[in-house]
Amino acid sequence: MSSKTMTAENRGRWLGAAGVLPFVASAIAMIAFDETVETASRSLVGYGAVILSFLGGVRWGSAIAPGTTIDDVGRGRQLAVSVIPSIVAWIALLMQPAPSLWTLGLGFLALLWLDRRSSREGLFPAWYAGLRLPLTVVAVGSMTLGLAVLGR
Repeated sequence: MSSKTMTAENRGRWLGAAGVLPFVASAIAMIAFDETVETASRSLVGYGAVILSFLGGVRWGSAIAPGTTIDDVGRGRQLAVSVIPSIVAWIALLMQPAPSLWTLGLGFLALLWLDRRSSREGLFPAWYAGLRLPLTVVAVGSMTLGLAVLGR
């Protein structure tokens, strides 16, 4: 399929799949190489913080996009909610690796719930909720593996 005919949904799937590779690579490095656990756990936490912040930015962008159908009150609410993932990510960066991974994992799950709800309400394209589910499963699954390694 040429890039000219590729839909936004298909682009989102390809880019989303590429975007979870650092989660998987960091978790595998934690499992496979004892000497890289500390570096790989920092990688997993750092990348998780970046992506959680990015997802907050997606919400911000959707709230201010031209042609959005939400009213001013809804827009204000979405803008306020959109900064929470970045604050949670920043707090996670200040913690030790295990609590960081817990915090980020819960942040991803909460945002998944909110994004799926927002998709049903028309804030995001319908395909976005379907995209977010498998990507969140991979991200949170990688963090869970990381937690298992840290707990051994």
